[in-house]
Amino acid sequence: MIAKLDSGHRGGVLQVAELIVIAAALEVPPLLLLYPSVMGGQADWLPGRTASSGSIIRWFDGEAFERDDGHLSGTAVGQLAKTESENEKRRRRGTVAINLSREHLWGLEYREMLVYRIDRARERGDQTTVDATVDRLRRLDEDLAKGIERMTELGMDTSGGFDG
Repeated sequence: MIAKLDSGHRGGVLQVAELIVIAAALEVPPLLLLYPSVMGGQADWLPGRTASSGSIIRWFDGEAFERDDGHLSGTAVGQLAKTESENEKRRRRGTVAINLSREHLWGLEYREMLVYRIDRARERGDQTTVDATVDRLRRLDEDLAKGIERMTELGMDTSGGFDG
């Protein structure tokens, strides 16, 4: 595959799946194959558009968005600014949706770990750890429910695996 790309037999076309396979073979994040100069300072994120490495990474990861003026925003946390255009608000909503999804999935993984910890503590007869972890699990379940509520408010479909 690489030899064909290098010799031009593929016309320089690289599929996303191929990019991921190459990144895995090279043991580097796929982002570094797309943006090799992103390791520090400024880099081009689109032809003729330069931003800080951190902004590019956040944009690629869905944590930032392109403003109407062509610059990358900061993180997408918080209320929508009154000065933002409708396009910027739509883009920010997209980044908020990605962040909510990511946080929820991390919460579900943490929940699995807590359930495992409770089971092991019960096997050992360690009621103190069971009680403390059950309390932590209860608080996490409340946070997960709030996250689903927020996702629903944003019009996200939460039926596909967000219910833990």
